[in-house]
Amino acid sequence: MGLRPHFFIGRVRCMWALVLIIAALLSAGGIGCSTLGRFLLGGWVADYETAEALYVHSQKPMLILYKHPEHKRNQAVVSVLADEEIESATEKMVKCVLYSDYEPNRRYLEQFRVRRTPALVIVYPEGTYRSAQGIVSVEAVRAFFEQAGGERRIPANKMHLPRSEPYRWLDDFDEAQTLARNSGKPLLLVLYHWLPGEWGKIRTMLESPSVYTRCQEMVHCKLSTVSQQCRELADELGVTDTPAVIIFETDGTYRIYQQPTGERGLVKFLAGDSGG
Repeated sequence: MGLRPHFFIGRVRCMWALVLIIAALLSAGGIGCSTLGRFLLGGWVADYETAEALYVHSQKPMLILYKHPEHKRNQAVVSVLADEEIESATEKMVKCVLYSDYEPNRRYLEQFRVRRTPALVIVYPEGTYRSAQGIVSVEAVRAFFEQAGGERRIPANKMHLPRSEPYRWLDDFDEAQTLARNSGKPLLLVLYHWLPGEWGKIRTMLESPSVYTRCQEMVHCKLSTVSQQCRELADELGVTDTPAVIIFETDGTYRIYQQPTGERGLVKFLAGDSGG
């Protein structure tokens, strides 16, 4: 049983619309193609390098939400940020969400003297900032935004901040298998539909800190449904929906997660829970 026909013809109608949207983003914002996959719903950026580039380019304030990986600890902050009034106040900011379980993020936040979650930081165009950390009540979050004229500080020296290295994606499964076998590493395989929207979505999830830290040491391979190798593997493995994430363990076993909907599900899958 292979991939259903709609993966090859069902989405063609929206192809030109997607191309036009991507072209508009590139021309209007001066943003490179590699950046597109790092955006989350609501305009939030998933890494500090992309956020900094947008901050410099736009000369807008940058809002950083520093979160604990356990969702319940961030409930007060998230609920206030979803408030219509607060959302309106932040829509003209570059918005970046960073997770505390990723060591480079912790080092990045140190320049703002932030060590506890949840935290909010606003970095202004002139380079100063305001921050509040350990804010667990709705009142404290609202107070932070209402005190727009509060004391602003200069960030600490950030000369040696870590900069992320992209995954080394291989486009040939046989090559990836050989590398995984010779290196003694698990293999992460992604099967995705050839239109750019689907790859951008799964790439954003994979590059989120909570996922990246769990699979950065694997061998990485991605195959588009336009390739025969992808279709043959889908048929062999029983994959019927994309995107699909497959982990091949060093003992020869494998696990499949079809159509992941978010990074939390991917984290569970990488931890050993059965996928979709």
